Amino acid sequence: MTVKTTLQSIIILGFLLGSLTLEKLAMKPSMEENAADDLTEIEIVAQTLLDVIQELQFVKAELSSVKSENTEINMKTDDIKQNVQRVEEQVKNLQKMKEPPKVAFSATLSKLNNAFRFMGPYKTGLNLAYQNAITNIGNAYDPNTGIFTAPVRGVYYFSFVVFNPISSSTKQYATGVELLKNDKHVVTATDNAPGVDTEDTAGNSASILLEKGDKVYLHLLDNRIIYTDGNRRNTFSGHLLFEM
Repeated sequence: MTVKTTLQSIIILGFLLGSLTLEKLAMKPSMEENAADDLTEIEIVAQTLLDVIQELQFVKAELSSVKSENTEINMKTDDIKQNVQRVEEQVKNLQKMKEPPKVAFSATLSKLNNAFRFMGPYKTGLNLAYQNAITNIGNAYDPNTGIFTAPVRGVYYFSFVVFNPISSSTKQYATGVELLKNDKHVVTATDNAPGVDTEDTAGNSASILLEKGDKVYLHLLDNRIIYTDGNRRNTFSGHLLFEM
């Protein structure tokens, strides 16, 4: 029996009890003549009340069961939401792991502003430290040593520009810089000593496969000079093209 049916039974029972009372008041029979009938009617009413009470208890139990099921469903829903959140976080972490590293740098030979300086010539060349790092994403380039260290295995692109003006000395020197990988020559840029013109510029570039930890840097050639000033025309740049 549903809650609606139970309520209908209660209404009908109340109506019967009210009708019974009115009928008794209207007829006013003697207690002796109607004692047996009254007893029977009371028993019927009592049984009906018991039936209604049982139905109400059943409905109460059903409601408790539904409430318990709803609570269990809510708990399961919360668990599902938490699992979804954990999966989403794991997906984001995996996406971050798959993202290629960002590696790029560009530096000039010095931080001079209103001054200039010639470096060299030296009987034995030296590694050049391009001290003014304009960009150094990933911090793979060390401006103190001028050495780039590959953070991952991949193909990297490097370029450099060499500038050499006429000097105030009577003897003019040529310029020349080479790109080295782990002390091994890769490419070179050179220019003769200034002659007809007063400024010379040279440059070169290369795409190189590097293993993690390989080092790349620029080296001034023997008996050559290099010039730097506030215009920052000597540059060294590189970036990762793709991982291998």
